Amino acid sequence: MNPDLEQHPGLLLHDIARLFRQCFGQRLRDLGLSEAQWRALGTVNKFPGISQTQLAQLLGIGKVPLGKLIHKLEAEGLLLRSADSADSRVKLLRIAASAAPLTQLIVDRHSQFQNCYLRGVSPRRQQQLERTLKTMHHNLSEQSGTEPGPANSQALTLMHLISGISRLNSRLFNLQLKQIGFTRSQWLVMTAIGRREGWQQSQLAQELNMGKAPLGVLIDELEAGNWVQRRVHPQDRRARTLHLTRDCRRQLQSLGESFEELHTSALTGVAERERQSLSASLTSIRDQLKFIAKGNSDEPREENT
Repeated sequence: MNPDLEQHPGLLLHDIARLFRQCFGQRLRDLGLSEAQWRALGTVNKFPGISQTQLAQLLGIGKVPLGKLIHKLEAEGLLLRSADSADSRVKLLRIAASAAPLTQLIVDRHSQFQNCYLRGVSPRRQQQLERTLKTMHHNLSEQSGTEPGPANSQALTLMHLISGISRLNSRLFNLQLKQIGFTRSQWLVMTAIGRREGWQQSQLAQELNMGKAPLGVLIDELEAGNWVQRRVHPQDRRARTLHLTRDCRRQLQSLGESFEELHTSALTGVAERERQSLSASLTSIRDQLKFIAKGNSDEPREENT
């Protein structure tokens, strides 16, 4: 696997999707919408007439919780739900006329936000990145058996593609992890510790944007399995630092090879020059989102060619 995990496209996509939800959610905070609500409204606005099943696939939300979300949005007069004329069991979704000003506000703010997080990626590289991501989304959708719909990979926005690829990657890789008794969250924590050996739990929680308590539970599980060790801090005996065991390093090497195979299969049909620029473009977007998350959204960054 790529020794510099922080620059690996698979992990960059995961980081970008997480940072986007965090940063854009902050920009919509005054609207009083939850993350699930603004994501659902934005997607239905992009794909009017989308079915509940297709929306669940795009957002990565289970059908039952999505049904409750749609019921709430419908009750608030934001969404309209109707039966498909071809199959009354299928429910189609559209934005209610009274919600048009709200959804337009979300669209306008995203357009402004996109200008911020794409600073540093030239128009030529943006087009190249979209081509690569569409191919990756198509390949992973085929591998996972995801059914195509009106919201197909050719119509998806850049951030829909990134979020979708991250989710499909997770689904496919989780199947491999499950066979050897790991979860993707555990794998991400192990790889993060490997990159930041000797860090304290609080530092790792900030790096992963996780709460200290849920991270502590994951580390407890990994420590119980002899994959991770907590050691006394050399300068502060009250503190503990995190380290990987020898067995964990060997296991991560094997898992890394499996992750690389999945990533390689996702890039089938992508030209070599586009593969080479993929990490650079994604790194620029990830770094810009980190920059924005620190409250620097109005400060320009140098643009790359």
